This record gives sequence, C-alpha cells and structure tokens, in this order.
Amino acid sequence: MIIDLPKSGKEQTMKSMWLAFAAIIVLAVIADFGLNYAGFSTADVTSGPSVRLD
Repeated sequence: MIIDLPKSGKEQTMKSMWLAFAAIIVLAVIADFGLNYAGFSTADVTSGPSVRLD
C-alpha cells in the first residue's frame, strides 16, 4: 500500500504563482491584439486630422 503525503504549502504556493504569471502573460497578449484590432492602438488614438506628424 502506497501512501501519498500531501504537498507542502510552499510547493502549492509556487504552483499557484506560476499559474498566475502565465495567466497574466496570456491576458496581456490577448488584450494587445484585441485593442489593436478594435482601433485603440497608440497611433490611432493620438493621431487625428489636426495632428501633424513630421
């Protein structure tokens, strides 16, 4: 009979932290593509007919 001991709190905390980091990266990439697609890029927002770009 094999008995599995519960993982320590540190191992579970590190796993949760890495999962949170991965989620932040995925959300940032999705937000970047989504905002550019919707026309909210920096170039689109800060330029207009009265803005002169040299």
